[in-house]
Formats: sequence, C-alpha cells, structure tokens
Amino acid sequence: MHLLVARFADGRLYTLSGKASRDTLKKLRTEMNFYCPSCGGEVRLRIGDITIPHFAHLSLALCASFSEPESQQHLEGKLLLKQWADTQQLDSRLETYFPAIRQRADLLLQQKTAIEFQFSPIPFSEVLRRSAGYDSLDLAVHWISGTTAVLNDGIQVVKIKHYETGFFERVDNLLYFRVFSPTARRFYYFSHLIHVSGTKWIANVTSLPLDRQHFPFLVPSKLSLHEFQKLLRLYKEERHRFIRSQVHVRRKYQDPFWLCTYELQLDRDNLPPIIGIPLPDSYLFRKHAVIWQLQLLAALQKGKSVEVFLKGQDFSKISRGKAEAADTLARRYLAVYKRWHEEKMTAGELDRLIGEIACKSL
Repeated sequence: MHLLVARFADGRLYTLSGKASRDTLKKLRTEMNFYCPSCGGEVRLRIGDITIPHFAHLSLALCASFSEPESQQHLEGKLLLKQWADTQQLDSRLETYFPAIRQRADLLLQQKTAIEFQFSPIPFSEVLRRSAGYDSLDLAVHWISGTTAVLNDGIQVVKIKHYETGFFERVDNLLYFRVFSPTARRFYYFSHLIHVSGTKWIANVTSLPLDRQHFPFLVPSKLSLHEFQKLLRLYKEERHRFIRSQVHVRRKYQDPFWLCTYELQLDRDNLPPIIGIPLPDSYLFRKHAVIWQLQLLAALQKGKSVEVFLKGQDFSKISRGKAEAADTLARRYLAVYKRWHEEKMTAGELDRLIGEIACKSL
C-alpha cells in the first residue's frame, strides 16, 4: 500500500509533497525510521527512478485504513491536488486519518472538507459508507473520479460506472460529478446527465484546467432549452437503438420488453413517444427508461398502485433517500403521461414539455 505521509519516531509528520529531490530523500531514508500514521506499523520510503517516491508498509496485516490498492496515477493525482490547494492558499493536508471512523481522506481542505480521489472501482456500498462516516464528523465530502483519458468537450455518450453515481452532486437540482486526469492536469465536469441504460449515459462534458479550478469548486451552469434539444436528439438515437436491440432478444416470453408490450397491446416497432422519455433521476431504476416506464404502465393496468410497483423494483444498491426519490420520479412520469394522453400531444409538443422539465433540473 502506498502512502505519501508518514510519521517519524517522535510523532512528527513528514509529507512527500514532491518538493524534495530524490537525493535528499535517499539521505533521509538512511537517517530516519518511518511509521504509518494510522496503524503505527513501520513503513519504508521507496524511491524509484520512474515511480513517485512513496512510503510502503512492511506488513499491511494490522492496518485498517486502506480498502484498495493505490496506483501511481492515484499518487500523482493526490500530489497534483495538494499542490493546487497550496497555490490556492488553502489549509490542506494529505492523507488525514480519522480514527473515529477508521477512514483516511486523500486530501482535507480547510479542516472541514474531505476530498476522495477515486481511481479504482469500489463497491457502491463503500461509497455510501465512507460518505456517511464523514457526515458523522460534520465533514463535507467531494468525490472525484480519476481517469487517464484526455476527453473532448461537448454533448456525448459517456460511460459512468454504477459506483460513480455515488459521486453525484446536486446544486439547485443540477446533477453532475467531477473527473480529474493527472495526465491532462484537467478536471472534467460530467453534467446535465441523462441515463440511457447500464453504464451508458449522455452528458455535457466540460473541461477545466487544474490551474483554473477554485475552491469551493466551480459548478456547471444550467442548460438552455436549445442545448437540451441536442441532448434529446442524441438520447432519441440511443432509445431507437435500444428498442431495436429488444426485438431480437432470446426467450421473449421472459423478456420484460416483450411481456409488457404484449400486456399493453403496443406495436413494438412503433412505440408511442411517451414510452422511454428521459426524466431527471431516471437512473434510480438502473434500467432503460423504456423498460421501467413500460413496467409501470403495465402494473397500473393490472390495478396495482405505485407503491406496489416500487416494491417490485430492486433498490438494494441505492440509499433510502434515493428510493424515496424514485417514488417521486414514478409519479412525475405518470403526470406527464396523463397530460400527453389527455391533450393528445404531438411528438414536438411532448419534446417541449420534456425540455421544460429538464431545464428546471439539468
């Protein structure tokens, strides 16, 4: 396990901030012993020609503050974020350990905000656990996903892993999250998020050079109706592609698309535009909007309530608060469906209604 902070025998902390030369560090290694600030176990200062200098446990058996291995990209990212914080003249500390919750923050800002720079996949439940731990100490937390890619700006299809949905932040109903590339030394904001299915999303990607970032972190601006139309066109292409993929599935008698369209007596090749519309927080169902909206309508046709429908959905991997938001989402869809049906809306009129809803949230 790699560390950037260690203790001397007298308790003083030493941080590998990138300022000391390798020769200086080699000399220090011969003169001093180093210990893990969390478990107290001995650590060794490793200084390679290519890898970032770091401390490593001689044995990890007794250290409970780490949950996954750290790559060189992770170390580099933490160093860059620390150096950025220094240029912002922020009170910042690398790898601060909190014994009460047995967690280590990658970076602590102003003694009240934890930064978690996550480069490797972790269970979604672990994201919730760590966030709850910081909350119990009255600490804010910002999760930043790490990448080695250099991304293009603009509205596009992106991949967002399930655990990364735990990194989402919301300001005035605007849903977004941050990605940081140590290679490019840039933040990437994934904002105005529309879930397609699985890990496929549509997002407006905006890059921000590290030296232009501020704290508190910058927040994306709201989407204009014109910009949303671009997202909607791309979403419709993905919706059409998804529907076509369902036509050729095996075991059609077990497939929810085939079952629901049969029960609702819908033409699979010409589904009404109200089926599969993008709505804020649609990702909570963890399936394509075409599927959960078909299932909701089929359940109501059988006389089931929204509550009964929701009990049949798998919300085991989202927090309770989000499960409650799913109830709001289902009822919002039914309200849109009712208006579409009663007003006999054209496809264009439905698009404008979806846009109005989205621009209040996206």
